[in-house]
Amino acid sequence: MKKLLFISTLILLGFSCKKERLNDNKELLVGKWELDYAIYYWYNFKRSRYENFDTLIPGINANNLFITFKKSGKVLAEVDGEESKYKMNFKTKYNKYVSFDNEKSNVNIRTEDGLQYLGDFYLFKANFHHKGESEANVILGAVNDNTLKLNMGWVFFEVENGGGVIQNVFKKV
Repeated sequence: MKKLLFISTLILLGFSCKKERLNDNKELLVGKWELDYAIYYWYNFKRSRYENFDTLIPGINANNLFITFKKSGKVLAEVDGEESKYKMNFKTKYNKYVSFDNEKSNVNIRTEDGLQYLGDFYLFKANFHHKGESEANVILGAVNDNTLKLNMGWVFFEVENGGGVIQNVFKKV
């Protein structure tokens, strides 16, 4: 009888814990994404302008990068065949600024020639951390049916001189 009560309690706890899932428009993130290109640049505060642009292209001057988002919020990143596990969520208890917009917005990417229009996207800010770490970073992103833009190059790339901004553009595989 005690075993039955113990097993029933475990089952009840397992189903009663609220798990966050990527649902609604967040489901656009679910699937495998391949890095198409990344643009790296600095903002020069003294000159009040963006400069030192470099376009990173997988297989030429950047790593081959795939990201797979699971519906559970688990993220698998594969950089040149090496896998790393991450977790992503939209829980405000970790950071009150996380969000996922319900309306699409125009999204641009900054290039050396100015802003380049990418299309209409859902904008988001999410908690993102390496599996096993408790502290999360907030990533900024935009997603539509076939393109994902993430401002989070520091997770995947080692860039000379550090700093700067890396805008990553992925295509759905």
